[in-house]
Amino acid sequence: MSDEEDEALHAYQHDALEDFLMGRYPYHIPEAYMAPSNVPTNWIKALKGAAAVSVVQPDISARIEGALIKMTSSAEALYCALATLLDFLDIRRSLPSSLNLDARRILDAISPAIGLLEPEARRLHLDWMGPTTEVLWERVERTRDLLAKKHGLGGLK
Repeated sequence: MSDEEDEALHAYQHDALEDFLMGRYPYHIPEAYMAPSNVPTNWIKALKGAAAVSVVQPDISARIEGALIKMTSSAEALYCALATLLDFLDIRRSLPSSLNLDARRILDAISPAIGLLEPEARRLHLDWMGPTTEVLWERVERTRDLLAKKHGLGGLK
């Protein structure tokens, strides 16, 4: 079992999927070994780990959906939810069908939080973002635009 699979299984068993998808301790998955990263976790590896778990725990899909829908308590959580969903849609064809997320349902649920959290996101520059003048809102906007352009999931507030 890979580290990502172990972490996904641990998060599933301990009802910590939000922490897992946000890269919070102990669930951070680095982008590359010994390289700096400008994201809180590697969502592609996390999703691949969750996909492996989904083969033996099929309800992980519903639990991930629930976790993503709840990730509206902060601008950082919202960004992580959007980024996770974007990466899922980008790689879903390479994942087992046992990991299936309803993107429209998730986006409809979290969309109202985008406007509410915009002021916070416009001020926020998190440590994991690295040395940049970019604020979190720019990443939220970029992710929202990619969801619309690449996957036809527009209409987000």
